[in-house]
Amino acid sequence: MKRIVFILLATAPILAQRAPRPKKKAAVVAAEQTVVPVATGDTELAAMRAIQVRGRALYADLCRLVLLQRGEFNQYKTDAERCQRASELGFMNTKDVDIYKTPVSLGATTKTAIYAHNLERSLMFRLTGFSWYALQSAEALGLIEEGMNAGDYISGAELVQILDEAANLAEEKNNWNKTENPYRDFGHETYEDMYHNPSGPAKINPQGNKQGTP
Repeated sequence: MKRIVFILLATAPILAQRAPRPKKKAAVVAAEQTVVPVATGDTELAAMRAIQVRGRALYADLCRLVLLQRGEFNQYKTDAERCQRASELGFMNTKDVDIYKTPVSLGATTKTAIYAHNLERSLMFRLTGFSWYALQSAEALGLIEEGMNAGDYISGAELVQILDEAANLAEEKNNWNKTENPYRDFGHETYEDMYHNPSGPAKINPQGNKQGTP
């Protein structure tokens, strides 16, 4: 009995010093994710949910999301075709990329978001097209927080958030550029209508003509 106790006491320091098993690197974990291709017949909602639950966003997710926002998702049968379409539009380059195993970086995401929604770009981003300058432009636009790195990987939910912010910003920009019709406040479409009908909107008579016209 004393001998057993002595053995346990002697081996205790060795067991205590044994290092824990190393964890797999994030890039390896991302590469081992099971990714199911989204093909014809899958709904847009199912595709969006698949992106949002992804722990590490992949290029396939980025291609899907870009075409979802453009309303072109169901026009292409496979993710490969969707990525080819996004590349043809100049939003990204997936020629030598395994879209199901390659995580998409923050820099590539912001670059795609700015290109896809035609948002403002810094001079250096216009000249070089580098992801690092895309990140700076994205910070200035408010798409992401400051202090992040272009090489950071993001989750599917973060990918959706960045692309949604870009879409919202583009919509606001379009609304700013719209010319408002000042005559609509008075119930008219043109100055002529208001001039000939100062008391109110022009009314249509039973013959289909505005009142006051033959």
